[in-house]
Amino acid sequence: MARLGWEEQHLARRLKSDPGKLAMAARLRTETTLPLKWIAARLQMGTTKSARPMRHHWMHYHAKQPCTQLQFQPPTAMINNTALQRWERLAAKQLDQMFKQRMMAGLNCSPFEAEAILQNVHETYSTYFQCAPGLQPGHVSLQVVSIEAPPGPRLRQCTQLLVTLTLEDTAADLPVRKEGGVTALRRHRLVRVCHEAFQQGGLLTLEDLACRLFNCGQRTSCRDLQALRQHRICPPLRSTIKDIGRTLSHRR
Repeated sequence: MARLGWEEQHLARRLKSDPGKLAMAARLRTETTLPLKWIAARLQMGTTKSARPMRHHWMHYHAKQPCTQLQFQPPTAMINNTALQRWERLAAKQLDQMFKQRMMAGLNCSPFEAEAILQNVHETYSTYFQCAPGLQPGHVSLQVVSIEAPPGPRLRQCTQLLVTLTLEDTAADLPVRKEGGVTALRRHRLVRVCHEAFQQGGLLTLEDLACRLFNCGQRTSCRDLQALRQHRICPPLRSTIKDIGRTLSHRR
């Protein structure tokens, strides 16, 4: 793992069929007496039933090169280049990158000059960007219950308003997705949209999070909220602000 530049958390992020994992599994199985069950669990390759055919297929594919099968290669030969370039491709899908591309294509600027022009534009017009009419990229407009609505009446009878929520912010979301995966990104966005709705005078509900924003099950949103509360992070929802939820009852 040290030769590949990996750490312990990289095993959980990479695919079960990652070439680096398969190379380590083949070498451990060939040069040691460790059982395949232990190797699959240690390298996080799934069950023994799924790891065995992957290892056999990898060894058969590299049968003509036995030396490369048992020796670690430089990281460039074992790491999936497509996976490494994924974050660069996602980071490139921003308005800043589009602006720099147009500057380089239209004015024949170098990347350094385009970056310098972009910084000057931000310094000059940044105060006006937030006041531009219409939704910004990555934002959504959602109808939610007003914070002034009491908890008693039905939702159809409550005052509602439109709020603008940041569903995607590449600059802030991409590091979270890269470090913690999909679950961490969803929880990061959950906290953000709840606070944005609250600051605009609205309150989101569990149904808003699960069905309208993140397209997941309500149980998934409940687990996310429980995990956040364990870290003392309490997003402002209608159920928490208005004290709506499970309670003691005289019914059996």
